[in-house]
Amino acid sequence: MSILWVLLPLMNKSKQFQLPLPFWYPYDKKASPFYEITYVHQIISFFYTVIAVYNIDMLTSALMVFIGAQCDILCDDLRNLHGNRSNIFSENLKKSIKHHQEILIFAKSCNKYFSFILLGQFLASSVILSFTLYLLALDHNMDVRFFVHVVLVAFYMIQIFTYCWFGNEVEIKSNQIPHSIFESDWTRHSLKIKKDMMMLIVKSQKPIKLSALNLFYLSLDVYIKVKFINWSNLH
Repeated sequence: MSILWVLLPLMNKSKQFQLPLPFWYPYDKKASPFYEITYVHQIISFFYTVIAVYNIDMLTSALMVFIGAQCDILCDDLRNLHGNRSNIFSENLKKSIKHHQEILIFAKSCNKYFSFILLGQFLASSVILSFTLYLLALDHNMDVRFFVHVVLVAFYMIQIFTYCWFGNEVEIKSNQIPHSIFESDWTRHSLKIKKDMMMLIVKSQKPIKLSALNLFYLSLDVYIKVKFINWSNLH
């Protein structure tokens, strides 16, 4: 998509000395060699920006995947809480409780650091997506620019979907924690152990939700709403 975008002015075979990105410059950018230098500068800047955005997306997604994986590990540990002796069972339970606390702390820290970035990415992607869909609605020529806009729409839809999907996965997996506790061998143990398990159940009933500055949570419902709002602009 990036290569198509930067090569679009050349592929259109236009004689108007178009640039990949419309910017104002304090010189005649259509005169040689200023046009060539400006074109190369925009290509380098564009690819640096794309790489930065891609890395942010991948890092944020990786952190959400890690949180979800830790929830899976915790659920597996809780399901396999066995032990004929109460002290062994109690020790393993305490490890799981500590693990759950560490997951909550890590999720809160991650959300604190990339919350503002998520909001910026969502706003920028939604605005660009709306304008691109608007241009597609006005463009009746099946030329190179039209297909570049189609690819651009697909790119931003996938970007928003990625955030919402992994955020939704974190919520679903954290919701499995209280159910996993009941699948353990808890019936034969003391009342104190059962009370500890009940405390963990109460604590884990509130799922882990990642948000963008607490304005909205990352979920598939949010993705559907964003998609509906953008596509409704075409009508």
